[in-house]
Amino acid sequence: MGVRRLIHVNVVCSNLERSLAFYTEVCGARIATEAEDRSDDFLGAMGFPGGSGYRARLLYFGDALNGPYIDLLEWDVKGGPTPLGPRDTGIPRLALLVEDVDESHAELGERGDVKILGAPLTHTVGSHRVRAFLFEDPDGVLIEFAQFV
Repeated sequence: MGVRRLIHVNVVCSNLERSLAFYTEVCGARIATEAEDRSDDFLGAMGFPGGSGYRARLLYFGDALNGPYIDLLEWDVKGGPTPLGPRDTGIPRLALLVEDVDESHAELGERGDVKILGAPLTHTVGSHRVRAFLFEDPDGVLIEFAQFV
């Protein structure tokens, strides 16, 4: 099969401008590229008929200009409004490595416009100790800020 690396994870949003502001201003993402095609039927060609014009931004973090990316997508034909929860099948949560979880938590709390789901906790995952907390993007996608301790 020869899979070489992860390219991107799609995060479908209901409003591209609002979500783009969130991921760049709150999470520190940078735009690698922009794409828009209102006549495209990319999903139709892959077996999901019904039209699929879109607007998208490929986002990266730090100096990873070549990815992996968050492919932030707003489709012309919308799906359901219910985001996945932490126990649902699929990709319900994005974990982003930060330098200081407690500082990040405080900064988001000071903003007042981010729904934080709890205080940072330290837990063991396999042989790693991780300090992390969860918050939501504008459409309810769970974002985890994590730090290895």
